[in-house]
Parts: sequence; C-alpha cells; structure tokens
Amino acid sequence: TMPSSGADASDQMREQSTKNAAASPSALIHVWIALICTCIYFGAASAIWSFLERMGSTGGLSQVDIGNPLALTLVFASLGSLVTGWLGSSYGNVKPFLLSIFVLIISLALLATFETTQSFSVGACLFSFSFGVGVPFAVAEVAKRDPDGRFVMLSVTAIGVGAMVGPVIGGALISDQNYNLLCISVFIMMMVSGSLMCLKPTENDKDES
Repeated sequence: TMPSSGADASDQMREQSTKNAAASPSALIHVWIALICTCIYFGAASAIWSFLERMGSTGGLSQVDIGNPLALTLVFASLGSLVTGWLGSSYGNVKPFLLSIFVLIISLALLATFETTQSFSVGACLFSFSFGVGVPFAVAEVAKRDPDGRFVMLSVTAIGVGAMVGPVIGGALISDQNYNLLCISVFIMMMVSGSLMCLKPTENDKDES
C-alpha cells in the first residue's frame, strides 16, 4: 500500500501543477476588468472625498459644522470595513460591491443638494460607509478571479492610480464653486465600475484556466 504521506505529496504536486498552468486569455481579461473596476471606483470616490470640505464650505456651513461630520466619517468608514468582515463571502463579492455603489449614489444625491448640516452629515457618513464596504470587496473579487496569484498585488497599484487621478479629475470638473458636474461624473464612473464588475467569468473560463 502507498504511504499516506506519499499520497499527500502527490496531491500537493498535482495542485501546484494546476496553479502553474497557463491561464486562458479570457480569464486574464476578467482579472484586468476587476482591476480596472477597482481603479475607477477608488478614483471616483477619491474625487468626492478630496472636496468634501469645500462642498460643505460652498454650501454655507461653518468650519465646525463641517469638521464634526468629517470626523464622524472616519467612524463610518471603519464600520463599513467591519461590515465587510462580518459578511465575508456569504453573498459573494459582486453583490455587496454593487450595494456599496447604490448607497454611494444616494450619498451623492444628498451631498449635491444638501441645505442643512444634518443632510450634509448624513451624505458624508453614507459616503464613507459605502466606501469602506466597496473597496475590500473589489479587491476580494480581483483575488477570486486571479488564476495563479500573480495579479492580486496589482490591486494596490489600481488603488494608488485611482487615488492620484481621482482628485485631479475632480478638480478639473469643478467650475465657479459648482459641484454638480463632479457629482454627475462620479455617478457615471460608479455605474461604469459596477457594470463592468458584473462581467464575471463563465464556468468555461474557469475550467480553461
């Protein structure tokens, strides 16, 4: 009879061979799509985050009325991350990611039309909460689609590019202290990111990889 350790070693070699197998072009495309979605999502969110204080100031709020909600947003961003850990993979990665986009769009509507400190606070906190939920699930989806673990590290690059480009684009979209074009553009970017993320690999793609 074959020793159990020998059988385990054979299984490990077979598993390693499978991991080292060349991934299909279609599977790699879906990995890059997830990376692009992550970049767009983070860039769009960064464009809003960078100008939250100025949006409040332009709306007539005092520095105290702006500062307190912005401090509270950090708590809600942490809550979003905790929710991510609590949900885990119970609902996959795409559905929670799309839900975060939906909540973020609601926050955009509030931030674009607020007239009171309360509405600004709710919009800012919802924005931070959804942001805290969306990014981890986007990165998790990249890791899930990654056929051999080579591309998941590019999530950091995707987030970094988004963080750099987002505020630049946001600044270019602001004219005469009007943030409507910025909010509309971020809405479109979020819709694009969510739509692309729905293009999940088929079972055939997974079998080929």
